[in-house]
Amino acid sequence: MDDTVQLVADGAVQATIDQAPERQGFEAVNLLVQFLNGETISNLDTGVGIYTQENIGEVMGS
Repeated sequence: MDDTVQLVADGAVQATIDQAPERQGFEAVNLLVQFLNGETISNLDTGVGIYTQENIGEVMGS
């Protein structure tokens, strides 16, 4: 488990964020394929996760 996740769970850190780098890479390749195929591409927001003690269980799997 990531140390930061545990620190949030323990209350030592108030919050952390997740920018989903694996999704960013996946979507970048998809957009590149669309571009190379002559398709119109648009802006894409891959989102961000904000985790506090109230919802850190989503990351921890509990």
